[in-house]
Amino acid sequence: MVNVLREGYKIQFHSPPPLSDVPLTESVSNDPQKDSLIEEHIQLLLDKRALEIVHPPYSKGFYSRLFMVPKQGTNKWRPIIDLKSLNQLVVIPRFKMETILTIWKSLIPQNFCFSVDLTDAYLHVPMHKASRRYLRIVRGGKVYQFRVLPFGLSTAPWIFTQVVQEVKKMLHVQNILMHIYLDDWLVQVTSFSLGQTQSDYLVQLCHRLGLIVNQEKSELIPTQDFSFIGAHFNLFLERVFPQQKNIEKVQKAVSKFLQNPDQTAQSWQSLIGTLNAQYRFIHIARLFTRPIQWFLMDSWRQGVGDPHQVVSFPLHLNRYLEWWMDQVENPVGVPLIQPEYTLRMFTDASTTGWGAHVEGLMYQGDWSREESRLHINVLELRAVVNAVIHHNPPQGSVILTSTDNTTVMAYINRQGGTHSRELMEETFRLYMILEERDIQIRAQYIPGRLNVIADQLSRKGQNLPTEWSIHQEAIDRVFSMWLRPLIDLFATRHNSKCPMFVSPVPDPLALDVDALSLVWEGMEAYAYPPHQILSNVLQKFQLCKNCKLIVVAPYWQKQTWLPLLNQLAVCPPYRFPYWKKLLRQPLSHSFHPNPEFLDLHAWMLVRGNC
Repeated sequence: MVNVLREGYKIQFHSPPPLSDVPLTESVSNDPQKDSLIEEHIQLLLDKRALEIVHPPYSKGFYSRLFMVPKQGTNKWRPIIDLKSLNQLVVIPRFKMETILTIWKSLIPQNFCFSVDLTDAYLHVPMHKASRRYLRIVRGGKVYQFRVLPFGLSTAPWIFTQVVQEVKKMLHVQNILMHIYLDDWLVQVTSFSLGQTQSDYLVQLCHRLGLIVNQEKSELIPTQDFSFIGAHFNLFLERVFPQQKNIEKVQKAVSKFLQNPDQTAQSWQSLIGTLNAQYRFIHIARLFTRPIQWFLMDSWRQGVGDPHQVVSFPLHLNRYLEWWMDQVENPVGVPLIQPEYTLRMFTDASTTGWGAHVEGLMYQGDWSREESRLHINVLELRAVVNAVIHHNPPQGSVILTSTDNTTVMAYINRQGGTHSRELMEETFRLYMILEERDIQIRAQYIPGRLNVIADQLSRKGQNLPTEWSIHQEAIDRVFSMWLRPLIDLFATRHNSKCPMFVSPVPDPLALDVDALSLVWEGMEAYAYPPHQILSNVLQKFQLCKNCKLIVVAPYWQKQTWLPLLNQLAVCPPYRFPYWKKLLRQPLSHSFHPNPEFLDLHAWMLVRGNC
C-alpha cells in the first residue's frame, strides 16, 4: 500500500480495454440544473487536482461520461464517472469489509464510541500515470482524466479499504480499537475520558496523514448513543434500533400501499426490500413480512413477469402493514447482546411420532393419520411446537432448541422462508405461541450422535481450522506461566488440551456442544477458537463477572480483536515459537505449512476475582 500512495494505483485488467482517439459521448445533461452541476464539479475537481487536462486533447484513451447523483441524506450532489464498460474488464480481488454484524458483535454495554467521517475520501488515493488514460471524460471540447481514485471504478472500495487498513494497523498497535467501513470509522473505548484522548489523537493523525475529517458528519465526542452504517446503537440501554432515516423509508413505503392498494410488482419488491432491510432491528420483523412475500410470489413470477404489472394488495394483508407502522412509530429495538438461553430443548420426529427432551423431562406422541402424510421437515418443526406446548416454559424464557434438521433450524432462525408454505404456516404457529408467553427461541443444528466419527472419516486430508492441535510442549509452557485450565472450549476429542472439552459437534466424551451457548461464569478455561469468531468470544468474555481464559490467536495487526485482546490481558502476550511442527492435524498428522503467517500468541484474560 505504500507503493500505491507513492506511485498511484495501477488498474489490473482481464484483457486490455479498447482505446479510442475520439470520445463517443460528452459529460452533459439535458437537465439545465444537473448540467450546471457537472460544470461546477469539474472545476471543483480541477481545483482539488483530482482531474487534469489532457494534452494533446484527443489521444488514445478510454472515454466515459461524468454524471451527478445525490448524496444520501443530504441536499448535495456527487460526481460519478460511468465506468460500466470498463468495469467488465477490471480484475476485482476478493476482500472482506466490516459489516453491521461484525461491529455489533464487538460492542460492549456501557462502553463509549466516537466516529470519524472523511471528506473526499477516494481523492486521497492517487492513480498510477499508466492508468489515468482509462479514466477520461470530455466536456466543451476539453479532455480530462482522473489523477485520483474516482467514484464508479469497481475496485475503488477494495483499494481504498487496503489503504485505510494501514491506518487501522497503526492504531491497533497502540491498542486503539477501530472499525472501518470505507470513509466511516468507529472507535470503541471503555470510558468517556479515554474516548476524548483517542478522538483528539485520531483527528491529529488524520491531519498529519493529509486526510480531511468531515467535522459536520463526524461524532468526535464519545457517546453511548450513536448511529453507524445503518443502525442506531444505545450502549447505555443495551439496545439496537433502526436509524431514523430508515424508519421514515418504512413509513413512506407502507403508507403508499395503505393509501393505494393497486401497485406495480416493482413497487411490491421495493416495499419488501425496504422492510427486510430493517429486520435485524425489529423483533420478529421477518415473520410479519413473509405473508407479503408469499402473496407476491403467488401473483407474479420474478424474472418472468412484467415488473410494471399491477398487483392489488389484498385487504387481509393490511394487518401486516399496520403492524409495521406500529413498530416504527415508537421502535423499542432489539437487545445489543443476545440473551443466554434459560432452557435447552432436544427434539426429533419420524413419520410415526415425535419426541422431546427438555430439562430432564421426556415428551412424546404419535402422529394422526393426516399428520403422518406430511413432509418430514414439517413433522420435525411440529415436534418443536409440541415440545413447547407440552413443557409450557415460564414467561420470559429463552429456548435453545437443538435439531438434526437444517431446514427446521433455518425456518426457526429466519422466522420462516419462501420455499415451503406448510413450513411457513408451522413457523408462524410456533412464533404466535411464543409471543403469547413472551418466549424467545433460537435453533441450533446438532448432527447425529455418530457424526463425530463419520465426519472425520469423510474428510481425510482436509485442514479444518477448528482441529489444529498446538504442540503439547508449547502449550505446557503457557499453562506453566499462568494456570492449568480445566476446560478446552473449542476442541474435539482428538485435540483437547484440558481434562474436559466442549465440542463443535455431539460427542459422548464432550462436556457439551457449542461453547458460545454455554455460561462461562466461574470457569478457568482455554480457547483456541477459529479467528472468524474471535469477536464473539471476546464479547462473551467481557460480559462475564468471573472468568479466567487463556486465548490463543494470530497476531494480526489489522484485525479488530487484536487491540481488544491486548486491552483485556493482565500481562503481555506469549509468542509461540515458529516450530515447523507447532500445528498439526490430529487425524491426518499433517503440519501447518506456514506457522510464521499465523504468528500465534497467547493472552491471559481475567474477569472479576475468579
